[in-house]
Amino acid sequence: MTNKIDAELAALGYTGDHEEFKEVIGELHALMAPNFTDEDLADHLDDAKDFCRAVCRRVGAQLPDFIIMRTLRNMRKNCHRAAYSPYAQRR
Repeated sequence: MTNKIDAELAALGYTGDHEEFKEVIGELHALMAPNFTDEDLADHLDDAKDFCRAVCRRVGAQLPDFIIMRTLRNMRKNCHRAAYSPYAQRR
């Protein structure tokens, strides 16, 4: 599965790997929306747009919002397997 994600990100101009991408998303989520889950953030469209723009600036690629939000959602769903999880403290 990671190979598919890495290929998808590379096709969109991102040069790092998926783990680095998740780290950026986790760091920015903790800074920009620490009290929002991924679902809360998705419900606040202006905040979600700002978050996605910040991720794009940090990674240096114009990525679709759905890829960023999907990755954030998957990080929560798979937090027990992820090396970095902004949700680990909330359990």
